[in-house]
Amino acid sequence: MKLCMGCMNEIEDQHQRCPLCGYDETTLDQESYYLDPGTVIGGRYIAGRVLDYGGYCVTYLGWDAEHSRKAVIREYLPSDFSTRAKGDTEVTIYSGDALEQYEEGLSTFLNEGNTIEHLTDLKGIARVYDCIAENETGYIVHEYLEGQSLKEILETGKKYEFSEAMEILHPLLDGLAQIHEHQVMHYDISPENVMITQAGEVKLINFGATKYSTSSNSKSLAIILKPGYAPEEQYRSMGEKGPWSDVYASAALMYRMLTGAVPEESVERAMIDNLKAPSEFGVSLSKTSENAILNALNVFRENRTASAEQFLKELSSENVKRIVEKRTKLETGKFPVWAKGMIAGLVCVIIAGSILIYKNKGSNTIVSQTAAMIDTYDMDAEQAKISVEKLGANCRVQYIPDTEDPEGTIWMQSVEQGKAIDKDTTVVLSVSGGNSKLTIPNDWIDQKKYDEIEDRLKKYNIQYEVEEDISEEKKGYHLTSKVFIDDTEITKEQIEQGSAVFQLGKNQKIKLCYYKPDDSNFDFQIPDFTAGGKTIHEVEKIKSATGEVTLKELENLGYQPVPVYGVGMELQKVVKQSQGGNVRISAKKPLEVYYCAKVLNYKAGDDPTELIRTFKEAGVDTKVLTDTYSNTCPKGTIYSVIYPGRNGDRFARTGDTVTIHLSMGSKPVVTTRPQAPSQPQAPSQPQRTPAPDKNQQHSTEGM
Repeated sequence: MKLCMGCMNEIEDQHQRCPLCGYDETTLDQESYYLDPGTVIGGRYIAGRVLDYGGYCVTYLGWDAEHSRKAVIREYLPSDFSTRAKGDTEVTIYSGDALEQYEEGLSTFLNEGNTIEHLTDLKGIARVYDCIAENETGYIVHEYLEGQSLKEILETGKKYEFSEAMEILHPLLDGLAQIHEHQVMHYDISPENVMITQAGEVKLINFGATKYSTSSNSKSLAIILKPGYAPEEQYRSMGEKGPWSDVYASAALMYRMLTGAVPEESVERAMIDNLKAPSEFGVSLSKTSENAILNALNVFRENRTASAEQFLKELSSENVKRIVEKRTKLETGKFPVWAKGMIAGLVCVIIAGSILIYKNKGSNTIVSQTAAMIDTYDMDAEQAKISVEKLGANCRVQYIPDTEDPEGTIWMQSVEQGKAIDKDTTVVLSVSGGNSKLTIPNDWIDQKKYDEIEDRLKKYNIQYEVEEDISEEKKGYHLTSKVFIDDTEITKEQIEQGSAVFQLGKNQKIKLCYYKPDDSNFDFQIPDFTAGGKTIHEVEKIKSATGEVTLKELENLGYQPVPVYGVGMELQKVVKQSQGGNVRISAKKPLEVYYCAKVLNYKAGDDPTELIRTFKEAGVDTKVLTDTYSNTCPKGTIYSVIYPGRNGDRFARTGDTVTIHLSMGSKPVVTTRPQAPSQPQAPSQPQRTPAPDKNQQHSTEGM
């Protein structure tokens, strides 16, 4: 027998492909810098297949040989500072500043793991088994959790009642309060890092997944953020982070569970805060609980709930007042342009925490005459542009529509006051466009899909149209090729200079053209999802032959996920598909993938009320018949459930009709009623022979 590196179950030695999970050791295809499956860590833990890599840690499925149990092994491997040669176990660390950053991050990584390992009574946090320094790097080994991530549950369309959401958030905030006391932060709280185990426990996983270093002078800006969950200070290398950062993400998690919507990114809200209160979505909760959530979601730290303990207390309090943030001019350096690039595609380059390029590659000498950047915040945008250009630098004004600040109000300058600038520097000013101006961002052409731009135009109520580029050039799927304002094409040069300005309210219209997608964008190699035990989320990540399009992007254009509800299935796992092999996705012949949206738990003899309600919520009609006698099922309970006749499938989809047969109870016993005995008859009286008529006398003698 041997261990399958795909699922850590024992299989026969002769099996190369696991009959349980489909893992094939002969066709292993993974990045060269991952550990080879079967590598032993710390003389005890076996690393299997890779579960995830986010640029900071590689997460492996593992096996604890000492205790014969599955585990999760997280390896410190920040891509900015290190790599590994194929087949090696030791990590190669880059030289120079990278070495210092690597070692600082490794120390933080292991110290955090060690702290959690020794907090044995933690609530809501995945248990850490071991911390190991080996192979020039570090490893944290923690418990393997059987269950679902909150992300998987929410993606089914699930919304939580306030009391339900509290059952999830309460243990998380309890655990956070405990680890915060030991100066350990998470900084990546989001639905995918919250596990709901099969036993119903709530566990937070993946500590430290977004930071290379926790020091205040960290030079690295190579961080991974979860839009909507990350507070504004995590977008800044010098942002002051702490327990309040995890509070923001926890509140965003609560908001998502209640409303079904992810809050707008914190950097966007710092400019224009359009966050709706949960009650505006129809969520039923007390005003004080709503105030507690919104206070924890305040953009700036000084207005935000300070600790997990305080947040938990206020969620259950009867007297929480709303702390309303007042919009003020953003302080210098509050938001670097690299973060605001998410808002309007601003151009900048990040070097050692500064947004400035004025040095030769490989040299520390300034090669052109420099000047000190001025403070433009009290200037009008046009006046500021002229002043910056007089200093010898280039200046680009990025107008963003806004209903609060007057047109021309400067929100941000990309280069801080006092920084050196020269002729090669482009200073970008982020400015209120009021109700009339939008500068066309410089990442629209050849970089964004038109679908992404549509969302921005809808937000600003701008009229637009979309059409396929008439040229024969083919490029990425839905990639924008040209932008027109009315009938005038906007050039890349105009966009780079910031002179492509759309005037709102003047009946102008934007037209977006997109490249014809290459036919191979629609060609997919579709395996048997059911044999591989694929989830619907794994299926939707499958890419086309070009590698440019995922199945998810073709939803309703030829790919159709079909949620089903039934028995004998695993949640989110694919149970059926309409096609396989080499498939060209087409609306005429769609690829339908049926997946389990809900496992139905019922048995004969159960009350049918809950099952009928579940079907109703899923849009499945039910036909209920009380028509079957049963000695084992009480009257009115479930006797059997008949699903639509599709090859013996035991599931239903929206629009189907399911027949539920209810028991009539035990069949009554029919017995024959005995007949009543007949009444005895009175003895008959002897008949009296009439006296012979004297006139008719006959003799019987001799007869």
